[in-house]
Amino acid sequence: EIRDNTRKGAISAGRSFDKIKNDAKQTRNALGRFEKKTETTGDAVKRMGRNMAIGGVFAMFIRQLKMGGAAAAEFDTAMTEVSTLLDDVNTGLQTLTESAKENAEAFGTTSADQAKALYSIISAGALDAAAAIDTLNTANRLALGGVTDIETAADGLTTIMNSWGRAAGSAASISDKMFQTMRGGKTTIGELSKGISFVASTAAQTGVSLDEVLAATASLTKGGVPTTRAMNGLNQVLVSMIKPTAEAVKLSKELGVEFGAAALKSNGLVGMLDRIRIATGGDVEKLGLLFGSVEALGPVLALTGTQAGDFSTQMGDIGDATGATEKAVRKIDAFKLKKAQAQWNEAWQSMGNVALKATVDTLAVVSEWAEGITGQFQAVANFRAAGEAMRQEKVFGGGGGGAN
Repeated sequence: EIRDNTRKGAISAGRSFDKIKNDAKQTRNALGRFEKKTETTGDAVKRMGRNMAIGGVFAMFIRQLKMGGAAAAEFDTAMTEVSTLLDDVNTGLQTLTESAKENAEAFGTTSADQAKALYSIISAGALDAAAAIDTLNTANRLALGGVTDIETAADGLTTIMNSWGRAAGSAASISDKMFQTMRGGKTTIGELSKGISFVASTAAQTGVSLDEVLAATASLTKGGVPTTRAMNGLNQVLVSMIKPTAEAVKLSKELGVEFGAAALKSNGLVGMLDRIRIATGGDVEKLGLLFGSVEALGPVLALTGTQAGDFSTQMGDIGDATGATEKAVRKIDAFKLKKAQAQWNEAWQSMGNVALKATVDTLAVVSEWAEGITGQFQAVANFRAAGEAMRQEKVFGGGGGGAN
């Protein structure tokens, strides 16, 4: 009995040991299959990542292409509008188109912005393409040094040129005076360009010089008056002088100060304000009767009172403003262009790295695809060979059995 129990135990132990071996084998097989699946999944993820990278580069290229196309279309439309202002489209348009592109590259703007500025310049009365290009170049320098956009700068320049004509000087001279006004007052080129329209026409028609308007603006803004309000106030001062009220006419005669367009044209703004200051002794009530509106009284009180000395200084500075534009441009240009160049080079370098990596990854994907296709062809060939072998075995094996 003991022997039988021992034999049965040994048999049972052997079976258990065989089961353990079988379970271990199945575990190893399962681990192998899991490892293969993991490798397959990893390869799929890698391929998906490569495909996403390629797709990302392609999408970026398409996006840039669309942006470039939109910019080109905008420029073409803007230049078409410019062409409607030209008498000789065939001769002038090509020159202006090239100038717009060159200025865009030189001053860091878009060609469309340059074309829109050209439209404003030509519509404002530029005599020919050469004059338009000269004004455009000056407007770009004014915009760059004054940290504003080209259209705003061009608008300010052309408003002054159209209002005062040759009396204002060249575009470069006007730009210098505007820069000096910005430096002497508390204003910007953008604000001056937008505000000058409030007073330019009245001042030019009454013989008040650009220098006087800008000097007065510099003094008023330095005293805290916003640019637009200062220029609108100056316009009201001039209107009060050329079209005084009945009370103002009576008082001016008593004071021995002649009002009217002829007097203003003869004495200028500086001369008129100086005569009024002396005649009134700075009396606020008398000044209030001479200049009835609030808009006009504020500037008169400042320019004949606390800001009188500064007004005189500003006149001298603006009269000696030659070269102010170039000084401003050099300060900003050196920094801005170097920074732009560095950013440009960095952008191209980054794009080059992306393109190179995309090319390498693309070649790797193509190589892997080719290997996969080759393997599939080989598998098909092996399958056909196996099928042929089975057919041959069936034919010849079956034939031999029949003969027996």
